[in-house]
Amino acid sequence: MESLDKLLEMNDEERARYLYRHAEKIGKRLNPEYEEFIKIIPIYALGYAQNIIRKRWPEAEPYIMKDFYCIHQYACYVIKGRWKEAESIIMKDPHYAYEYARDVLHSRWPEAEEYIMKNAEWTYHYVYYVVEKRCPKVEPAIMKDPYYACQYAHYIINGRWPEAESTILKDIHVTYDYIMNVIRDRWSEGEHALLDNVAKSNDPNDVRYLNVYTKQMIKKRWEEAEPIIIKNAHWSYLYARDVIKGRWKEAEPTILKDKNVLLQYLEFLNEIDQLPEIELKS
Repeated sequence: MESLDKLLEMNDEERARYLYRHAEKIGKRLNPEYEEFIKIIPIYALGYAQNIIRKRWPEAEPYIMKDFYCIHQYACYVIKGRWKEAESIIMKDPHYAYEYARDVLHSRWPEAEEYIMKNAEWTYHYVYYVVEKRCPKVEPAIMKDPYYACQYAHYIINGRWPEAESTILKDIHVTYDYIMNVIRDRWSEGEHALLDNVAKSNDPNDVRYLNVYTKQMIKKRWEEAEPIIIKNAHWSYLYARDVIKGRWKEAEPTILKDKNVLLQYLEFLNEIDQLPEIELKS
């Protein structure tokens, strides 16, 4: 092991890491003067308690309490139960408050819910994995986020969530998922939102939502969507193949601009005996 002088030249984290790894290597506790260096860095104090001492390390606990992750891990793998002295600290972090409730308490943690509710993602996970049923108290936090509002409707409510739909409609991807997985039927407000948001989108692949929605839900031509779809060669070809199931003359000027898509389109038309005389342009 390095001399004390060498150790003192290191910064606190380097020194704690070096000593912890040395303790791992020899498989036993170090002298108390070296443990003083380890205990002040939460992550190494946690590892030392868990893997070297293999029980609580009271002298290090004030330092372990300075890190939310370390509190959670110390409770789970060292104490193997509640660490009441640290709960007033960990409950203030939405992520680790949820994980503490899930992994340590194995039940709702009402005292921490006001903090968990500051983050829609962890609130949703808290309901899904801990509460395991609808929880009106925390719903205002979840409905602020389109994705987690949709997930909540799908997996917790198992149906529409009208109060959150204005939020859901703000996101193309989530609107599509909500229609397909929650409503499972045509939805006028959702259709208008898809049309408006796809038309404004800078991602040409967002047109796929119009194509798939038309194919799976409308199951016939969707005239309101065609002015948007027709601007994209790839999705125009797929619309012709999957929805029109035949030639789409109005889209051919767009399809002609992409040789690879044009070849696919011509192959499709040839298969259904609708091959026109189209000049293949470079």
